[in-house]
Amino acid sequence: MSKVPRVAGGYLSPPLPDNHVLVWLARAAASHTGFTAGHHQVLTDPTLAKFRDTLERLHRNARGIHAKHDVPTDDRLEWLIDAALVDLTDLCTPQERRRLTVNRYL
Repeated sequence: MSKVPRVAGGYLSPPLPDNHVLVWLARAAASHTGFTAGHHQVLTDPTLAKFRDTLERLHRNARGIHAKHDVPTDDRLEWLIDAALVDLTDLCTPQERRRLTVNRYL
């Protein structure tokens, strides 16, 4: 899956790996069903507090697309997810990029 690169301070932010918890949460936020009780439980982790606003904004935007279209276009949702992942990547420290995998929360 390709990610939208972003130049921050002259450097490209490396994309988050597919098994990163923020990728998992971003995909859930953009899905038709949105966050489940399990997702909300993961979001209560204090480590993820700084990412909540971006994920909630993604969820609101995706919900708007789902409400306006019978079958939402995958391109619009993928664009929203990629844009959110760029923002989430910028918020991550190098340690969080390595440490916050889905396995930590299973």
